[in-house]
Amino acid sequence: MIPDPRQTNLTIASLFGIAYDLYNPVNVHVALDMKITTQFLRMQRDETIGISEKIKAKALSTISPLVQRNSDIKIIHLLEQIEKTGKRVNLAGPPFWLDRILERMKKEGKSVHIPDSQILTGGGWKAEENKRLPEDSFREKITEFLGIPQERYHDVYAMSECSSVFLGCEGHYKHIPPVVVPLVLDEDLNQLDYEQVGRFAFLDPLPDSYPGFIITGDRVKILEHCPKCQREGPVLDVEVTRMPGFEGRGCAAVMSELMKQDGEEHTTFPVG
Repeated sequence: MIPDPRQTNLTIASLFGIAYDLYNPVNVHVALDMKITTQFLRMQRDETIGISEKIKAKALSTISPLVQRNSDIKIIHLLEQIEKTGKRVNLAGPPFWLDRILERMKKEGKSVHIPDSQILTGGGWKAEENKRLPEDSFREKITEFLGIPQERYHDVYAMSECSSVFLGCEGHYKHIPPVVVPLVLDEDLNQLDYEQVGRFAFLDPLPDSYPGFIITGDRVKILEHCPKCQREGPVLDVEVTRMPGFEGRGCAAVMSELMKQDGEEHTTFPVG
């Protein structure tokens, strides 16, 4: 559920691009088989330079919903084929992208049963924050339409500005890597204690091309110990949401804009 990592520099695509090293490339499928350049992204975000780009941006705004629909149908068709063969699959991508596919399956009265498969999401809901589901409800939805048990779904907390990934455990709490110093801040940027809700910030000593002192737009609660597993160190509580008034940024936000919802109803496109 990502663009082809070989055709874009989006961090989230590059992160999951490790699949090409782990698996036979013929068994790796991408949602968007197209080249995504910085010029393409600028035009998609209506940050055009010159008349030529303005014209191209207008064309992009027209075809984006069609690309989205074709991409979703392609993924659903692939899931149906996997169910028939009895194979298992690893699904990876932003949660809003997966949710849109599940909604299309619901609308079309479709479901599959692939219980040995697993799902890894990351990047948050970004521009689709108003459609966010509580994570337990989202896991139930995955089980309902894909037949994948909840324990085989994991969400990670990650961003382009952080050198580490916060992996979710069996309790779905996101474990903070020991190299990262986490902070929760109030509205005046004063540090809060464990169990208090506020704006997430962190110190990351690994970057050498920019200062690793980041204040995010995410609303979190940090627990000193994981309530579920015995692994050491603090964790982010299961629910991570956007702070009010903060726009979505990062790779997942760009991907959300790539797949705008405008013009939902179109003639079905053939699946390649």
